[in-house]
Amino acid sequence: MVIDLAALFSSQPLLLFFAVLACGYALSKLSLWHFHLSAPVGVMVAGMLFGHFGFQAPPMIQEIGFTLFIYSIGLTAGPRFFNILLADGSRYLALTLAVGLLAAATALVMGRWLGFPASTAAGLMAGTLTSSPTLVAAQEALRQANPDAAPALVQMGSAYAVSYIVGLFSILALIRFAPVLLRVNLAAEAQALSKEHRYRDESVDHHEPMGPPPQLRAFVVQSPEIIGKSFDRTDLCLGGNCVIQAVKREGSVFQPEPGTPLAEGDVVSVTVPVDRVPLVAERVGREVIDLDLLSDSIDTVDIIVASQDAAGRPLGEMTVLARQGCTAVRLVRSHIPIAPRPEIILEKGDVLTVAGLKHRLEAVVKALGYVERAIIETDLIVFVTGIMLGLALGALKFKVGDLTVGLGQAGGLLVAGLVLGFSRSVSPTFGRVPPAARWILSELGLLFFMACVGLKAGEGVLAALVGMGPQLVLCGFTISAVSLFGGLAFGRIVLRMNPALLFGAMTGAMTSTPGLKVVTLAARSSLPALGYAGTYAFANVLLALLGALLVRF
Repeated sequence: MVIDLAALFSSQPLLLFFAVLACGYALSKLSLWHFHLSAPVGVMVAGMLFGHFGFQAPPMIQEIGFTLFIYSIGLTAGPRFFNILLADGSRYLALTLAVGLLAAATALVMGRWLGFPASTAAGLMAGTLTSSPTLVAAQEALRQANPDAAPALVQMGSAYAVSYIVGLFSILALIRFAPVLLRVNLAAEAQALSKEHRYRDESVDHHEPMGPPPQLRAFVVQSPEIIGKSFDRTDLCLGGNCVIQAVKREGSVFQPEPGTPLAEGDVVSVTVPVDRVPLVAERVGREVIDLDLLSDSIDTVDIIVASQDAAGRPLGEMTVLARQGCTAVRLVRSHIPIAPRPEIILEKGDVLTVAGLKHRLEAVVKALGYVERAIIETDLIVFVTGIMLGLALGALKFKVGDLTVGLGQAGGLLVAGLVLGFSRSVSPTFGRVPPAARWILSELGLLFFMACVGLKAGEGVLAALVGMGPQLVLCGFTISAVSLFGGLAFGRIVLRMNPALLFGAMTGAMTSTPGLKVVTLAARSSLPALGYAGTYAFANVLLALLGALLVRF
């Protein structure tokens, strides 16, 4: 029996579509000189291979993917977008806007110089900045402006595919050598920033995994350094997040209040990281097994910061942690782990991992926000209603003289997602969408869209490489260089940002997470991740809007 795969794929478009997804994911797992394609790019490349042989995507799949992806981007960015905008967002917003405008202007000028249409220029900008939202919004804007824009969509997809690889490597190379060219010592600047804001000196890679969780251990108070001192004035393990939970004195167990002195012979239960146990034993006294003190257990929860009282305040001012004997062990902002230093200002949408006794964590969760993982059901009514309102908002148009303006579908969906995401940070029970649900909706939406882009671009990608390959490479490198050095000049001269934060913010404004890795290694510090987190939320929104505007020139 012989199976004609070409005939099978032609007669079964859905089978073809999921074959593209499977092949794309397989491509993304391959390693070439330690380089991996991302899943969306792998799917797009697989789509181009199938598209080159004339296969096409099923109808409506691209529109469904576009809708889910853009709306999910707004939903994810919502909690932090407005919070940053109202707090310290002016600088990050201005930097992101400057980088986006420089990239758009350079793409447009280079395109006009080389005779490329605006659609190709939009693809160049989206690919060079490795920004999938920009491509999604630009293609939808072009489709709405011109229903017969199929050839232009193919050109845009081909330009994106080629310039993506160019942009990825050129940004990494430029961000690596920019400090040398500009004579900036990122390590010294990060150290100066640490001293200025009284941050602890640290050289932690922002991808370093979280340390071992605390354990509950019991010790007999024997050290003269501890006897007579109150527990809240004693650093048991030299900054290692060790907290006394209970004291047993003459057979009675009680929870110490601030100012309560420790007496010789007291037995104390302490939450302590396992690697700090010998140090605590040395500073307090010998370790013992006491079932009265060790009957409870330590748990950890991931708390989504949503409280108005917590957002905008330093972590060190969260007295509820000390009162409940709990410890902050990890902080994640915009998917970037940050050392949970006392000076770090909490923001809505931060994920704070807290360790402590189970019965005490409830008070901490109530004071800071809510436990996202406890919510497993998605409020689909609010979710689909938000999409409906976003599409309706995008369809509205206003006439100003002879000019007709509107947000378009991308803008409407982004605004609806942002508002709903922000509303959830204020009222966590409203419109529940757990992180796993947001991820799968966003990922599937993007992959659906990229598979369709690849299938359409496959018709002309070889012609683009043969006919415009050198020009596309030149454009990609030029857009990267102008955006990076122009943004650095704007951030340093106009905004007067610390170079360590500025370089991190530039990688966020250019949506380059691999670039952040290069910057943190050069700075020998995770502080640049704070800058990345500040601009990344804006970049996903602003670059998408700029991509939609660029195709209209």
